[in-house]
Amino acid sequence: MTDREFLEAILKKVESIDSKIDTVTHQVVKNSEDLTYLRATADILVTQTAQNSELQPSFDNAIAELETDMKIVKDLYHHNI
Repeated sequence: MTDREFLEAILKKVESIDSKIDTVTHQVVKNSEDLTYLRATADILVTQTAQNSELQPSFDNAIAELETDMKIVKDLYHHNI
């Protein structure tokens, strides 16, 4: 193998390594973007869960009131039959 062939072989190896580094770099950037999105989504879920927890007692009270109203309507209906 001549010096020129040796250097060309080394150049091909370096270019191959450079291409692999580019691929890995792009994947790292994509993973970072995905993590940022997932963190933002997790923050939204935490906020919504907290809001749901705050609303749960009101919801439970509304359901209880509806159940009471339904019992009253049912009793009135049965008394009018």
